Amino acid sequence: RGYHRFMLGHMRQSTRRLSTTIDRIRQPTTAPHSLEGEVAWVVGGAGLIGTGLVRGLLRAGATVLINSRHKPRLAALAKELDHPEQLLALHGSMLPDGAEDTVTAALRMTSGRLDHVVTHSAVRWWAHDGVDETSTVAMDSSHTVAPGGLLELGCDEFVRQAMMLPLMQYEVARLLVPKLAQVPNASYTFITGGAGEGSRSSIGQVNTQAVWGLAAALRHEHRNTRLKMTEVRVSMDFNRSVEERRADPRDCPLSHDVGTISAGLAASRHSGSSLHQINSNEDVALLKRSFPVVERPYPMYVSLEDML
Repeated sequence: RGYHRFMLGHMRQSTRRLSTTIDRIRQPTTAPHSLEGEVAWVVGGAGLIGTGLVRGLLRAGATVLINSRHKPRLAALAKELDHPEQLLALHGSMLPDGAEDTVTAALRMTSGRLDHVVTHSAVRWWAHDGVDETSTVAMDSSHTVAPGGLLELGCDEFVRQAMMLPLMQYEVARLLVPKLAQVPNASYTFITGGAGEGSRSSIGQVNTQAVWGLAAALRHEHRNTRLKMTEVRVSMDFNRSVEERRADPRDCPLSHDVGTISAGLAASRHSGSSLHQINSNEDVALLKRSFPVVERPYPMYVSLEDML
């Protein structure tokens, strides 16, 4: 009888400890920070992903600059977010032939201030031309770059197409990382996509993994500097079918969550030089807990998508 009482008490203590541990896991692991008074630049286009990133940074209090080659996309983004005062829309390209002029114009708009850069590429493969910078990667009905497949390309054409996204990302980093390196608590975040069955083309997979390599190299080079150099690699799907949404519901659109996570990484004092992979809803929840950010509540920056 005494043994049973002992075991019952032990089990109750274990249950209380487990409950306490679960409660701690559910709570943010650090106090949330704000981006109030800071300037962030979203590079890579103003489509679904770009809009989600802008929304997250605005809600965290930042002044947010976004550029695009396509004026209608900038206008649509501003309208969706109800034309917030802290949104700076710049018509300009960060592809190599126009990047330096775009940087000059951007810094003129922000009076030379820049605290954070969030650059995205190949996150949403099915974005067609007119959506974002990544739509320069070739796509045809067979998901290859040529009717005969990838190996039908000549060497020169392979080099040209294989370097589209990494070259753009390299140019962005080359122009902006040295500026951020001089700024306290600055951050540079790559938002990348997963390569595989959902990629838009064979050459798209080559581009994607080249960007992974660039991000890894820069994270390694800046591991002991004060610049927070991070990558968020998203392998989950956007624009899912009704059946997929019913089978695996999400609390809010994934593009919103990626924006919130990006803002949390920018605001964090300890995000360091790291790779964060998003493969599931659990990964999303963990990153939001690990890098909490002060958010302005709705109805600010509300859209129809928020209601779905």
